[in-house]
Amino acid sequence: MSEETGVLRVLQLKGRPAERDIAAATGVRGEALRQILRSMTAGEWCVEEQGRFRLTPAGRDRLDRQLAVERERVDRSGIVAAYGRFVEHNAVVKRIFTDWQLIDDTTVNDHGDADYDAQVIERLAGLHEAARVDLAAIVGLAPRLAPYPHRLAHALAKVRGNERAWLTSPLVDSYHTIWFELHEELLGLTGLARADEALAGRAE
Repeated sequence: MSEETGVLRVLQLKGRPAERDIAAATGVRGEALRQILRSMTAGEWCVEEQGRFRLTPAGRDRLDRQLAVERERVDRSGIVAAYGRFVEHNAVVKRIFTDWQLIDDTTVNDHGDADYDAQVIERLAGLHEAARVDLAAIVGLAPRLAPYPHRLAHALAKVRGNERAWLTSPLVDSYHTIWFELHEELLGLTGLARADEALAGRAE
């Protein structure tokens, strides 16, 4: 699919991203990205407000059509199998995110125990390593998703470099944010509904 599809999808997933956020999420940078944004603005598929971009109803319709084409073209059995493996990793990563925020059912993690935090981060690193092959397979099936493994690796490196907000904070392109967006992409490609997946315990 086109770079425009990737940009439209980022606007949908992130709401009102700035140009730097779109570049980080799509890998499209500089003048190439600005040309796409100018074209989308001229077509009234998005609007710019104070340096941030958001989809218009026409933009959402355009994206829906492009995603429908992408879904028709993808290897259906391959992406369903890849989603099944992703769900197995998802169960692990959800536990890690919870343990980062809660030491037990009633105790909030105040991050005063460095050993506890280090153990959670190493579990995330283990999950990341275990998921690498499956993420590569997903990219092989849907090349538009190629930035995701790099974004996840970048967020993990930030966390291991003691920038802990990159684990779950919504204020940066954190591991949690990227994982959630990747999950949304896979639901779109498989045609599954998040609500149904949530009822089955496979999504938030």
